[in-house]
Amino acid sequence: MYIDFRKGEFRNWVGAMLFAAFFTVFAGLGAIDPEHHLKHGDRPGSREGALFWTIVAGLALLALLTRAPKKLRKSGITVDATGVQGIPWDDLAGVGVGFQGPASSRSTGYVLELFPNPGVDLTDRLPGLTPADATVPRVGLPSARQRLAIPEDAIAQVEEAVRAYAPQSWIGIYPSRS
Repeated sequence: MYIDFRKGEFRNWVGAMLFAAFFTVFAGLGAIDPEHHLKHGDRPGSREGALFWTIVAGLALLALLTRAPKKLRKSGITVDATGVQGIPWDDLAGVGVGFQGPASSRSTGYVLELFPNPGVDLTDRLPGLTPADATVPRVGLPSARQRLAIPEDAIAQVEEAVRAYAPQSWIGIYPSRS
């Protein structure tokens, strides 16, 4: 199961692109032919005003277009019968989701925590992983772990996928302190 981390962010970007494109086109039409495309026709300054807004909206559209490679790139993980994003289940002592701050707060940061089995090094196995050493949420887990920041709306999918493929590895959702 592929869990996409950019769902809401991507949707917002597409909406902003559509709005900027729409505004750029119609402001440009007003600058080109104000008689037909502006409410008060070709009054003094109307063509210049429409041209100004065409440039402003065009720059906003250009700024959004420069973000296209990042927005169109896959951003997520695959959890399946083989493991988490190519890391085999046999290499993991546990998988959980930690949060910092009150769980009901909008400023809460969520991280997917991968607890490696003894002797397993997860460094460089998944882009974006950062090492952490903190109090363990369950006895028997190593204190060293790897973390990956995830959006709040991916938590349910992560839990569902881990429970489906390796229920013994699911630790749960817990406060994470480092």
